[in-house]
Amino acid sequence: MEQERFGRIDEKLGPENGEMRMVVTVAGTKVPVALRQKEEGGGWDIIDGRRQEWVGKLSPEIETQLQNVTSFIQELFAQK
Repeated sequence: MEQERFGRIDEKLGPENGEMRMVVTVAGTKVPVALRQKEEGGGWDIIDGRRQEWVGKLSPEIETQLQNVTSFIQELFAQK
C-alpha cells in the first residue's frame, strides 16, 4: 500500500530533487512522510504523504542529524 501512495523512488526523483521518503508508525497506523528540501535557505519541510500537505519543518538540530545520516550513507555507497 505504501508503494501505491509513494510509487517507486527512482520514478519521481531527479538529481536536482532534495526529497526523502519514509513511513512512520503513528498510533498503530503507518503514515507516509516526505522530507522536502526547500530551494531557498536549504531548510526541510515535512509533508504528509497521505494528503500531500505541509505539516511542519525540521528544526536546525534535526537538520544537522539528517545531514550526518546522509553523509554516512553517501560514504557507505562510495565504498561499494
